[in-house]
Amino acid sequence: MKPEALLGLGSNLGDRLRNLRSGIAFLEAGGAVDSVRYSSLYASEPVECEGGEFLNAVVAVRALVSAKELLEAAGRAERNAGRTGTGGDARPLDVDILYYGDLVVREQGLTLPHPGRLERAFVLVPLGEVCGEVIDPETGRLIHQEVSRRAEKVGPPLRLVMGSQWLKGCRSGGVR
Repeated sequence: MKPEALLGLGSNLGDRLRNLRSGIAFLEAGGAVDSVRYSSLYASEPVECEGGEFLNAVVAVRALVSAKELLEAAGRAERNAGRTGTGGDARPLDVDILYYGDLVVREQGLTLPHPGRLERAFVLVPLGEVCGEVIDPETGRLIHQEVSRRAEKVGPPLRLVMGSQWLKGCRSGGVR
């Protein structure tokens, strides 16, 4: 059985909604993932980053490749969307692996779960929508417990933009 991975997506440059949709479609077409379910779409002000307002979401996927290969595929998706910078640059697409099953990894270039997953409302709130009953392998608590403990304390407020229908048009077409 393939592990479920949780991906955090963001875009604050260009056609943000199209960038997010294209990023998932790119990962699916490349054979890295099959989308399973996804959060609503949220807008937030950038944190430690150039550019305008972000659109953010979390997508649960069935990983069809290893964690390292998924990280490489995420980088290709970002570059395909036009991302050229690093760090605090504005970005047409940002794809972070938040979780890869219950895998805990601390290696050069790959840290799982993602170290910032519980520190930013734009990740934490949509994460709670998609996988609230999943246990965080580091804290031992359910994700929805982390959301209720942290969501109001972490980062700028979110604005709901659209429900989970934002991803319509990708191969997955919806929750399976």
